[in-house]
Amino acid sequence: MYRTATDGIATVDLIIDRASNTRFSRLLMEVVALDDGWGLMLFSVGLAVATAISSQEATHPLVFVIHELGGAVLLGVVIGLPAAYLTGRIKPGQLMRSEALGLVFLCGGLALWAEVSFLVASMVMGMFIANLAKHHEFAFHEIEGLEWPVLSVFFVLAGASLYFVSLRLIGVAGFAYIALRIVGKVIGGYLGGGIGHCPPVMNRWLGLAMLPHAGAAL
Repeated sequence: MYRTATDGIATVDLIIDRASNTRFSRLLMEVVALDDGWGLMLFSVGLAVATAISSQEATHPLVFVIHELGGAVLLGVVIGLPAAYLTGRIKPGQLMRSEALGLVFLCGGLALWAEVSFLVASMVMGMFIANLAKHHEFAFHEIEGLEWPVLSVFFVLAGASLYFVSLRLIGVAGFAYIALRIVGKVIGGYLGGGIGHCPPVMNRWLGLAMLPHAGAAL
């Protein structure tokens, strides 16, 4: 189920690059955020249960789940809550780049040290900052100036490690997964938009706009 998640980075970057602030773009970002959030939690639960089952230690799977997700949420709250009120005070209305990078590295490093999900911890931290930091308009806005060099290096390395011969190994199941994922996204966009009473034109494009599939989603 998690593998059907949408690549949030590609979607958000495209919206920012086009400077789109329409009803459709806002809805798309909300759906992608919920999609990745739920997918990440389900994947973490499944991974924790699988680790507990395959482990030689007599630890209950519930303990792994509580540690993996509960610890990550707690860490995100502990960092995000004070950061929402303390960041952006050096220069009014602007979050400093050093503060943003420091929080990302701090949250990720502590999550790795505590052996909890650094993705969940970062999402929770960002959620608190974005919703509670009313004194600056766009949380982590300063990081946008650094992301393009990082993304360029990432995709160059990803392309360099791509072996086309591997496409033959995925077989019918792999191509069926790709086709069914597209069909599922389109149908889901129609059904979800209908339930949410969205205009038909939004329903028609919502599923197609959620097709990007890379990064953390993979």
